[in-house]
Amino acid sequence: MEIKPRVLAIDDDPIYLGALRQIISDEFNVLVAQNSTESDRILAQQRMDVLIIDIRLKGESGLRLVRKYVDINPEMVVILLSSNAIGSEYLQPGVDDYLLKGVEADVLKEAIWNNLYRKRMPPKIRRRRFGLLKDFLPECTDAILQPKVFFDGSRADGMVECLTGGMAKDKQEARWNVYRLLEQEEDTFAVGLPACVGCGRECRFCLYGPLKRVHTEDEIIGMFLHGLNSVHARGIFEVPRILTPSMVFAHSGDPLIQNMANTCGAIRRISAVKELGCKFILTSCGHERSLQEFIDQYIDLPIGHYWSLNACIEATRHVIMPATKGDNLISERDLYQKVGELTGIPVTGSFIVIPGINDSIEDAKAIWDLIGHGRPFIIKLQPYMAPAGHQVFPTATMEQLEAFRQMLIVCGFRPEQIRIRHVRGADKYASCGNARADLYHRHFRGTTCQIVPDFPVANRGG
Repeated sequence: MEIKPRVLAIDDDPIYLGALRQIISDEFNVLVAQNSTESDRILAQQRMDVLIIDIRLKGESGLRLVRKYVDINPEMVVILLSSNAIGSEYLQPGVDDYLLKGVEADVLKEAIWNNLYRKRMPPKIRRRRFGLLKDFLPECTDAILQPKVFFDGSRADGMVECLTGGMAKDKQEARWNVYRLLEQEEDTFAVGLPACVGCGRECRFCLYGPLKRVHTEDEIIGMFLHGLNSVHARGIFEVPRILTPSMVFAHSGDPLIQNMANTCGAIRRISAVKELGCKFILTSCGHERSLQEFIDQYIDLPIGHYWSLNACIEATRHVIMPATKGDNLISERDLYQKVGELTGIPVTGSFIVIPGINDSIEDAKAIWDLIGHGRPFIIKLQPYMAPAGHQVFPTATMEQLEAFRQMLIVCGFRPEQIRIRHVRGADKYASCGNARADLYHRHFRGTTCQIVPDFPVANRGG
């Protein structure tokens, strides 16, 4: 039986302590103290793995206690709590993270697990990680300011950990996430990355808003590296590797149409680290000129492509994806097929199933006519979902997804060509442009859940 990590929570509010113990006790053994007398007694009797402490205790300083307890047990994870926003000046030696009171239970749990992972990382693995990533430090990690976790999806089914950070260049915000790719044959850890700040493609299931600017190579790599700080990335740097990392461009901005040079430039730099063994996925609406440019300049890169189809009847496609109006699906199909043949990686047609909109037998036949007849394509089906207040279309049930899958098989597709995407929690919606604006405001605004960058820089001696 696995032993739960031991957490000591110190706060002068007994009601808050009771609530905190209740929300995290399913994963941690929690002891509580209302003052230093009680915490001194507990720490004299047993060694704790995690200390969660209010920085403003009645009659005493939480920071003073932190210094005292870290001197006794430097391996203990320390997380500061505050009722008000606090700045980086509180991240003194020994402090690993800080949170606002009232933060979501899953965010608090994820912060604890992430910090335990980094603190307990064996020196051999830490050195290997630094050795593989040192060429990107500190320029790439410093391109992202204060990356924070703001929402953790279904922990029991494939975990989605969402992050946000500011761009050092101009303080623009970016959001990305980490999760397990459940459909893959091997155990794969994905960092889902944006190509741009905003998008502007105006797909009706996307809430990313207008395109503000594209991300630089350093910003893209920086987000990827900060994603590798997650506890869920453990296994990537072991020998032999038991978890394969993946850069997945499936968020704001179309990487091929809007930011091909920087996206492919970042991929080229990461792919050069052969021992990392990273995989790469680009999701795009497709565009003849962009696809031809990719073939001419970047076809040597080991990239798997996801083509956002969502409808193969053009009238329907243009309604739900207005920016594709005027595109030639046949020409795009031929170019994507060429990409798959040249890279040796079959292209996946990504299809968001919307009941009553694109799930008829006529839609299935249109998919067969476009990418069937023995062509080397894979189909990925997934439901459309959106948070309250942003529902544009009805949500498909798993039964409706399976019914559409059977239509595709009747049309001629082999069962192994069709995948149904696992839903990993309430914050995964679309293959391009996940509708998460409402979740962002609901779960992040008013919190300050910082992941402290853990990548050593050269002047710290690695």
